[in-house]
This record gives sequence, C-alpha cells and structure tokens, in this order.
Amino acid sequence: MSRERHKAAPGDSPLRVGLIHWTTYIVIQNMIEPLAADIERKLARDCPAESIPAVLRALATYQGPERNRVIRCIVHLMAGDAQRTSHYVGVATQDYRDVIYWAEYDADERKVRDFNEPFAQT
Repeated sequence: MSRERHKAAPGDSPLRVGLIHWTTYIVIQNMIEPLAADIERKLARDCPAESIPAVLRALATYQGPERNRVIRCIVHLMAGDAQRTSHYVGVATQDYRDVIYWAEYDADERKVRDFNEPFAQT
C-alpha cells in the first residue's frame, strides 16, 4: 500500500485523508455498520492522529444496541484520551445504558445531551 498523502475530495472522511496507517482501512472495512461521519470528524478533531487506528479497533468491538449513540457517548466520555476507549467499550458491552447515562445526564439526573443526534460541526 502506498504511504503517500492524497488531497481531500468533497465528501472524504477526515480519517481517510492524509497519511493513514493500513490498519485503519481494515478496521473500517470490518465494522458491521460504518461509523457515522460526525463520529469520524470528532475523532479526527479530538484524538492524536497516531492513536486513531487503536481507537477505531476498540470502537469496532462494540456491536451492541444503539451502536452510533453508544459510540458517540464513548467518544464524548473519552474526551480525546485514546487510552480510555477500551474501558468504555468494555462497560458498554456489559451494559450499554451505563455509558449513555454517564454521557447524557448530569449529577442531578437531568438529561443534558442527546447522542442520538450527531456531534455538532464546529
């Protein structure tokens, strides 16, 4: 595989532009449902480029209910720290409602976010 950079075309995912490690392509191809574009943009914005392949591999292991919502919750909770990904994926695999609760509700149990909706483009 060529390790050359290519220029972004309209509609290209931020994760598919530039120098991408070959495992990124494998992970994306092996996912049952592709990541929503807003999740890819958020990862590209918040995570160091070298950690994205590992984050994608960890996220690909979650195949439970409400997949995009749960993955958005995980991405929110990890706050750019790739080392947290596996922990939150493990929690979601045990009971996905935990990560939804932690990400969408405040300490007073009021819903303050809705990760059924895409991340805002900023």
